[in-house]
Amino acid sequence: MRNGNGGIALGHGYHPDGPIDWAAGGGPMRAWAEWAINADARQRARKFFNTTNLAGKKIEDQAYTIGFQYGKAVNPGEWDARVAYQSVGAFALDANLVDSDLFDSRVNMKGWYIGGNYALGAATQFSLTLANGQRVDDSIVAPGAGDIGSNNLLDNYWLLQADLNIKF
Repeated sequence: MRNGNGGIALGHGYHPDGPIDWAAGGGPMRAWAEWAINADARQRARKFFNTTNLAGKKIEDQAYTIGFQYGKAVNPGEWDARVAYQSVGAFALDANLVDSDLFDSRVNMKGWYIGGNYALGAATQFSLTLANGQRVDDSIVAPGAGDIGSNNLLDNYWLLQADLNIKF
């Protein structure tokens, strides 16, 4: 799942036919929502818990994101800003396919992010992202293969990231 710019929704679920775009306040605006439910979540949970008896276990099989963006940084001097909320259940998506920037490539995470882009040139953008996430289900770890190593008991994740993007 990503930020409405061609995002990914895996599993069986609802993905609107693209984001909703309109103009207001002198600039372009965009809203998006994605939702997925993994029909194979029980099978993933059985492997995770190493048991066939899932009685009393939460099966977090859903993932969703909802967001809003103002502006579009295409030409030099243009900018955009976005805000979104995302929740990815422990068994909703494959941990190898979730966004590597937000929530450290982990599932069983929920939280918000805000960000923006500024077009420095026709092929150069500066981006800044701030995110905060917590585990969806505190009774299990947050599996994934992120940059911070094997701290699967991730309780409160903060991200401040700056990127310089150059298209060539």
